Amino acid sequence: MENKEVYRQLSETLAKRGGPYPGMDMPEFYPMAEALFTPAEAAISNLMPEGIFTLEKLLPKTDMTKDELVELLKGMAPKGLCFTIEVGGTRYYNGPPFVPGIMEWQFMHGEVTDEAKKIAKLVHTYMDAVDVVIGSRDKAFPDGRVIPINQTVEPGKKVRTY
Repeated sequence: MENKEVYRQLSETLAKRGGPYPGMDMPEFYPMAEALFTPAEAAISNLMPEGIFTLEKLLPKTDMTKDELVELLKGMAPKGLCFTIEVGGTRYYNGPPFVPGIMEWQFMHGEVTDEAKKIAKLVHTYMDAVDVVIGSRDKAFPDGRVIPINQTVEPGKKVRTY
């Protein structure tokens, strides 16, 4: 499969996963996707079942051996391109949405490298382009919350021990 087609399918895959910045087939998507995913990683991401799954559910969709697939997924997990956890001796996987998920994983380690700067610019360009297409969005929940207690809280300073 041609790389362009794998990444176009990745835009559809990420769109199905939802989130405020779903995959969109637009020029700004492709440089970002190519910086985050190798063609093989994009192809496997496109095959991932919805929700949490085991290797046995994904393996029949590929033409890879079990060991090859395990190695590819092991490489994707530290990059945030798939999530994995072992519970009771069984390893589970999940294909995350772009946001929240893949995008945050790129920057959560706080490393300032040339590669991180490049990805940050590509992500920012893509998110700005999505904002132009989608427009303003209402928030599903408030950023801050007030809990009414029906009392006046007097201001003051008090030093507390830790």
